[in-house]
Amino acid sequence: MFRFRDKYTIDQLRSKVYAYHINYNKFNDINEKRYEVLKKQISDFMVRMSHVFGKCTNKDRYYELLGYISHKVEYNHAPYDERILMLIEACDPDYVHYKSFLTVEHDQDYIKNLANTVRKEVGFYDPKFINYEAVLFSKFKKNNELLHGVKEDYSDFLYKYLGFVKTLDNIDEERYEEIVELVNKWKDSMQENDGYLTAIYHLLFQSDLLGVKGSREKLVFLIEALDKNLDMLDAYYNNSREELIEEEAKETVGFYAPEFIDLEKVYAKRFAPSMANDPWGSKKNTR
Repeated sequence: MFRFRDKYTIDQLRSKVYAYHINYNKFNDINEKRYEVLKKQISDFMVRMSHVFGKCTNKDRYYELLGYISHKVEYNHAPYDERILMLIEACDPDYVHYKSFLTVEHDQDYIKNLANTVRKEVGFYDPKFINYEAVLFSKFKKNNELLHGVKEDYSDFLYKYLGFVKTLDNIDEERYEEIVELVNKWKDSMQENDGYLTAIYHLLFQSDLLGVKGSREKLVFLIEALDKNLDMLDAYYNNSREELIEEEAKETVGFYAPEFIDLEKVYAKRFAPSMANDPWGSKKNTR
């Protein structure tokens, strides 16, 4: 039944496939139309090979496909990106590797727990899948549904991106109210395991689903979503030592980031001017 499992170890087959990673082009040569064509070809292949794959486990399917891709002329002569796409769409079409990478708790047992979580879902764990799936998700699936329970911290990327915003004067009252409504809608869709890292991921990678565009709108969305009362800025004004600012911020907001305070100052200039520069003025956003 199996053509490769009895001849090669799984590490040997992986080495043969990934030896051509040098030819990886981040799926840039695969557009939406080509993607759909390839998915149809993969589906047809799986039907033709149902006598092999129909009754086997997903791990066995993965094992055999590694062999097909690395040994069969019709597959190992295909572009590297298309071979990887075939492997992923056939064995992990829901991108469990990438989603687990985002959502598994980042503690001292992270790598072990990540591998166990993925194996439980799809029957095998291939760390190479994570980066490949991340690119594929961003290119073809990021606008399908919001991801939840994100534990991976992308805040540095978002703060760097938003750090260039110095004014929000171009956002008028009407657009501001629209963003507030979008935030409320977003909050209604959040799940119990969602924290501020989920919001950061959404703004960086799935902002089209949120309905906001550009760095200024994303800044307003961020503040309205995570600290509409500007409690972290309040903590900054209330305390002279950073450890005390951090303590109060974590107590009132749930997290602390100096960069977030800088963003709140930009927000306050436009939408809470009493807090923009005067530490003795009104301490809350009363909008």
